[in-house]
Amino acid sequence: MRRTTSNTQQRTVSTRPLRRVPSSSSSSGVHRRNLIRTATPRANSITDMSRRRDMEEIDNEIHIEGIKNIDKIDIDNANALGYKIKLLGVSELIDNKVYQRVHPTLIKKSSYVASIDGVLNAVIVDGKPVGQSTIQGEGAGPAATTSALISDISSILRGNIKFPFSISNKERKKLKFDNIDDRSFSAYLRFEVLDKSGVLSNITNVFSNNKVSIKRLIQNPNKNKGSSSIIIISHKSKNKFLTKVLKVISKKKYIKAKPKLIRIDEN
Repeated sequence: MRRTTSNTQQRTVSTRPLRRVPSSSSSSGVHRRNLIRTATPRANSITDMSRRRDMEEIDNEIHIEGIKNIDKIDIDNANALGYKIKLLGVSELIDNKVYQRVHPTLIKKSSYVASIDGVLNAVIVDGKPVGQSTIQGEGAGPAATTSALISDISSILRGNIKFPFSISNKERKKLKFDNIDDRSFSAYLRFEVLDKSGVLSNITNVFSNNKVSIKRLIQNPNKNKGSSSIIIISHKSKNKFLTKVLKVISKKKYIKAKPKLIRIDEN
């Protein structure tokens, strides 16, 4: 990963095909495998042992969401809106601060990342002024796992032991790790509500009161069940405001199911 000055930005995105796995695997497994290239999920990896303490130092600032709350309705809605849902790991270096997150993301069907499927993983590095570079390959299966493990062992036997995080511990300590509360995202939000007057007005008021602007709103009533599905696409807003909206509305009596929030990546 190239170093950048304090006024430049660098972004690393890792993606895996969206698959249902137990929540413990969908969060910590993805975060250790994809978000930081040198941290792997192999408990028996020799190099993993030397990195475990370093990982513990920064885990608290990594935002992690799994895919257990994604259902067919969200996948169908994303498709109708021109998106696919992918589980992304994103690491950003902005003004000497590192922001790290793993979560389901809506991405455009036309994007390169949308084509990553099956056992394939991809890592995309975007920096200034070098531009964007993509590394793609198999990330699962006996052949890929064996190759990675043998490569690590061979490097150690040759004495080619590199820095776990690509830079020295001294240089890494100059970086500051921060949470994503003040990072801005556009988002997809879905609310399953009772179909009665005043509900939509109340929801839009909550958005307005929490500084979140609505870009698009779709309402799909189900008269047979007396309910309605409200889908909202927001303009870019701070993450802390988006989560506040979700928290406030989830406590309303007209809510019939747990509200959904999926961030959108337009890059």
